Formats: sequence, C-alpha cells, structure tokens
Amino acid sequence: MAAGPTSTTQRLGGAVGPAVLVAVAGPAASVAGLRTARLAAAVGTVAGLRTARLAAAVGTVVTALVALRFTRPAAPPPAAPGAAPRTARVPG
Repeated sequence: MAAGPTSTTQRLGGAVGPAVLVAVAGPAASVAGLRTARLAAAVGTVAGLRTARLAAAVGTVVTALVALRFTRPAAPPPAAPGAAPRTARVPG
C-alpha cells in the first residue's frame, strides 16, 4: 500500500531536483565584464555549477536534520534474566 506513494515521490524528486539545480545555476552563470564571450561562458558555467552544488549541499543538510527530528525513541532495555516481570499499575 505504501509502495505507490513512495515510488511516486522518488520519481518526482528525480525530476524536480535537477530542475531546481538548473534554476539555481542559471542566474549564477551570468558573468559580465570579461574580455571574450567564450571565457565569460566558461567562468559563468563554473560559477553556476558551484552555486548549484552549494544549494544541493544545503538541501541535503536540511533534509538530514528534519529526518533526525523524526527518529523513533530507543526501545527500553530488556529485563535481566530471572527478574520479576514489570506490570502496569492501574490507578485506583
């Protein structure tokens, strides 16, 4: 039952992720004031890719922090052998 939404989310993430990185890299790639257009294109591409890589790293860190926030609490340690079993007390 849960495999459908998981698969859809992975496929959307695989398409949206690169699109966001390209959207970030595009404006960062515009470099003015260089002597030749070829050099400007090369420097702009490097600057855009650097910005996109930084955006991906920030997104990864934020995702990891959110995932760590939703971790399950640790299970209680098992009872020692021969110890009396714990019973729940009912108030009243």
